[in-house]
Amino acid sequence: MSELEEIWENFKPYLEPHKIFPLIGTLGETVICIGYGKENREKIYYFDFDFGKIPLNNDNLDDFIEKLKTK
Repeated sequence: MSELEEIWENFKPYLEPHKIFPLIGTLGETVICIGYGKENREKIYYFDFDFGKIPLNNDNLDDFIEKLKTK
């Protein structure tokens, strides 16, 4: 099982209702996620067990990657 598959299996019960999928694992129990489904397709979110799903500036994947390149 890949690291991403393992992260998905661990977070699936918490992320699936929000229609978000883990994209990047971070330190601790947080992940950067990408949305799927009609309302949040390709939007980027931060997920934390204490605070839940937090949108990252309403970015889509291309915007998010571009910001990573410029930092």
